[in-house]
Amino acid sequence: MNPLFSISSLALAGVASGAALLAPTASAGQDVAIQAGRIYLVEDGAVLENGTVLVRDGRIVAVGEDLSIPRGVRVVDYGPDAVLTPGLVSADSGYGSSIAAERTASPTLRASDHFDPYSNLKSALGVGVTSVYLAPARGRLIAGQGAVVKTYGEEGGQSRLISASACLHGSIAAEARRTPGYWEIPVPATVDVGLGVEQPQLPRSTMGAIVALEELLTLSDAALAAEYGKEAGPALKALMASKTPWRMGAGSLSEVCALLEFFGKSELPLVLDSDYGAAEKPEVVAAAGVAVIAGPQGRSGTDFGASPDSTWPDPGSISRLVLAGVPVAIVARNGVDVRAAAAMARKGGMSAEQALRSVTLTPAEVLGVADRVGSLSAGKDADFAVFNGDPMQATSSVIATWVSGELAHKPKSDVATVLEVEELHLGDGHVLRPGQLLMNKGRVAEIGTVVAHPRGATVVRGVAAMPGMIDVLGYLGTEGSKARFDPKFDLRRILETGDELDRRVAKAGITTVNMGAKSATSPSTTMAYKPAGEDLERMVVSPAACMRLNWNHSSRTEAGKAVRSTLGKAAEYKKKWEEYEAAIAKWTPPAPEEAKDEDEEEEGAEEEKDSKEEPKKKKGEKAPARPVTGEWRGAAKSEDGQHDIRIRLLERDLNLEGTLRADGIDELISLEGARDEYHVTLRGLSSLGVVTFDLQLEDKALTGKATLDGAEAEATLEQVSDVYPVAQRAEESRPASVPTPKGKPKSPGIDRSLEPIRQAMLGKGAVVVAVDREDDILACIAAFEAHGIKPILWGAKSAIKVASQIQGRVAGIVTGTNVAGLSQAGIPIAFASQAEQGAAALPQRVAGFVAGGMSPTAALRSLTSDAARMFALDDRIGFLRSGYDADVLLLDGSPLDVSSTIQRVWVNGEEIR
Repeated sequence: MNPLFSISSLALAGVASGAALLAPTASAGQDVAIQAGRIYLVEDGAVLENGTVLVRDGRIVAVGEDLSIPRGVRVVDYGPDAVLTPGLVSADSGYGSSIAAERTASPTLRASDHFDPYSNLKSALGVGVTSVYLAPARGRLIAGQGAVVKTYGEEGGQSRLISASACLHGSIAAEARRTPGYWEIPVPATVDVGLGVEQPQLPRSTMGAIVALEELLTLSDAALAAEYGKEAGPALKALMASKTPWRMGAGSLSEVCALLEFFGKSELPLVLDSDYGAAEKPEVVAAAGVAVIAGPQGRSGTDFGASPDSTWPDPGSISRLVLAGVPVAIVARNGVDVRAAAAMARKGGMSAEQALRSVTLTPAEVLGVADRVGSLSAGKDADFAVFNGDPMQATSSVIATWVSGELAHKPKSDVATVLEVEELHLGDGHVLRPGQLLMNKGRVAEIGTVVAHPRGATVVRGVAAMPGMIDVLGYLGTEGSKARFDPKFDLRRILETGDELDRRVAKAGITTVNMGAKSATSPSTTMAYKPAGEDLERMVVSPAACMRLNWNHSSRTEAGKAVRSTLGKAAEYKKKWEEYEAAIAKWTPPAPEEAKDEDEEEEGAEEEKDSKEEPKKKKGEKAPARPVTGEWRGAAKSEDGQHDIRIRLLERDLNLEGTLRADGIDELISLEGARDEYHVTLRGLSSLGVVTFDLQLEDKALTGKATLDGAEAEATLEQVSDVYPVAQRAEESRPASVPTPKGKPKSPGIDRSLEPIRQAMLGKGAVVVAVDREDDILACIAAFEAHGIKPILWGAKSAIKVASQIQGRVAGIVTGTNVAGLSQAGIPIAFASQAEQGAAALPQRVAGFVAGGMSPTAALRSLTSDAARMFALDDRIGFLRSGYDADVLLLDGSPLDVSSTIQRVWVNGEEIR
């Protein structure tokens, strides 16, 4: 099986895994294996490292660290820094009904009857909550039966309902004392009967609440019906027979004690809903063996009271209950972010493990649904929350929420990334220990010991991070061409995204390459670009990063003459621009003339008159075959699969030459062939055998057969460009002429052969000059100083001899000679690979100079900030600073340690995989 026309099983597995991470939901019934660096089972406090949860049909099949994943199961791996917990359970919410019944006791009112199964609970999913409690109503002694539902599920179905009768919901606190009197209109209402009078309803006090509860349990059927309605008695008997717990609200300690006493005597199951009173006597509550539903005390924007009897918030109240052994379900009274509420409740000494239990398993137990949710074990519902850090840390947030085995929520694709490392090397020699970096929208948003963690941010932890490295002269992107780049040629025309070789170089840490031609015997320019960029515009750091000149000459008398001449021309060019800018600053544009419709009509008529009709073809006659010069993209299909291919062709007198790139082959294959009208044949030799193409040309398409070492495939290609930019000069399209306003100064125009030098004269560009002898070095520097330029010396073999004389007069030196000595003399150094994919070895080469005596700190700067400064790229790259491009490397050790290796790479904030 040949790589060109087949895909290995390993590649298929990688693609499947990547696709899984991008899929918005898992199909119903599909097996899924979800992996994370840490998994909290909650039950018994168990924690798995690098664990897996296997899901089938919405239920957990197995959980473990060394779980065997069956073949064909979709794998979703959230990475080593992700933390997976059971879906959070909110024991209270505002999603229930706010409309109470007329009676003070309405046990037949069910919250589930008011639940809209089509409702969208995105706010709950966004904070990891997968199950919520719905109150039937508020403000009654017995408001009705509470329910527990899921925050996501099949629209309109009953799959979201976990429990329709989780508890009897009531209160003896102040909210229940505002119950109005009951009034039933007599039917018929006559003069004799009248409209009747309002029947007062309990409670009006704590004592009244207890009296009402006793009446509900002890009154005869007739008396109960007369006082509380016909339905109250039978409904209560049925609920008590099923041992449905009573969830009763209480504010003060006296109310709590009254409930404990009453329910202790009646032996009915009680759950206290109390933020304040229960925490005043946690030992009493613990002795009674009841659970408590509580939220952090205090509401923003409210006063606590100035009297000595006022109740002020107590941050440690919930912790005291938990530490006393009381089962506590923590709630967020003003929302559903129970994780944040639990994190705040830890102020009193509760552990992170206890806090997590208080928003997962404990509320599930309190609500009677622990057999399905609240912890992770085989048989339970596959409800998970995935965090980017410890769930009880304030900076952590949810990166995914799963409900019943389906991905119910994930942040938007443009979420931020946060790096948390032991050492953050900023590129200029400064190191933050520890350090954090926030990447957002392709740039560094914040740097510090602690930075913002936007909701949903991906958090990556490691040992060390540094800026991406810079190859100050490489040939990556030229694809083997030895052609010289004319200074007037726009190198951006040969860029393309998605090249695998470029990505491999970037993964080696080289995030910026200053691309130039292999042959530079005369002035030429370079382009600084990012080999793994996904956007052509942002790939380019500088379209003309520097001008390359050569001072050396075989004749000593000729050395430097060409450079001096070029500098003189650049000075004249700069002067013209200065004169133009001064003139344009003084010029006042004339008032605009009104457009004339008649003129527009005349112009339209002339255009119509001048238009030429294309000659008509005779019936059955083909149009002349078009040249095939340019770039062709397409695919080769065979029984083994489909593979992308790209061919670049140059046609000369019907003879063809070019290159081929194909999936599965890591080399650039040279092609040659011929075109006979519509018939195109190509042939090349790869390490895997002979490659041939037998194609037919139809407009901008090539179709036919392709072979690799005898294996056949059907090839289809489309022409995406008619330019072969490296092998021949591409003509630039001229912009449409625009009438020049009267009196406007004429621009000198951009001369690409001189503009980089002008920019260097302005301190915004760079000039690299090859020079070796010490006397030539001094003469060269003096020539550039006369024009206000600090040149970058290339080679400079004898620079060490005059190091003290050139220090501070040059932007830096690109060399491989006497590196340690020049660096110690205070001269910035940068390094060039002068290779294509060989750029990936540049860090190892620099490590060799460190072994030879170069300072590790200087070596790091030479690959980052010094290189960026020398080439005037330090406004975007070379440093880790707010606003700079997010080109970042994560290492397993300090970058100053030559044994450290690169683990992960980001370019413009996107991780290179």
